[in-house]
Amino acid sequence: MDNNKTPHQRNMEPPTQFYRDRFSKEKLADKLDEELEATDVIPIWRFNREKKLWESVEERKITRWGIRQKARQDAHELRGDYPAKKVESTHEVEGVIVHEIGLVKKPKESGK
Repeated sequence: MDNNKTPHQRNMEPPTQFYRDRFSKEKLADKLDEELEATDVIPIWRFNREKKLWESVEERKITRWGIRQKARQDAHELRGDYPAKKVESTHEVEGVIVHEIGLVKKPKESGK
């Protein structure tokens, strides 16, 4: 590492091998596979009157549909199945400036 660089310049350097390994395509694909099969285990509780406390009597496996749905959408987006996202910008049309907040009339130029 160059000692003459400021901390800001050192932070602007390209990612290290650590980050390249951590976010490799294979690891990201494995994570996506896990999310596509997302499940969770929840306990079923019962109140024991003799001991006067709640006890876990059973565990049930549930499907995490929200996580699976988001992972499916991510997979389709990565494959390019969805159209490009709409990008709005400011346009000038016949003396009216269109902003994201609404319509604003363009001020008249003097001398015309």
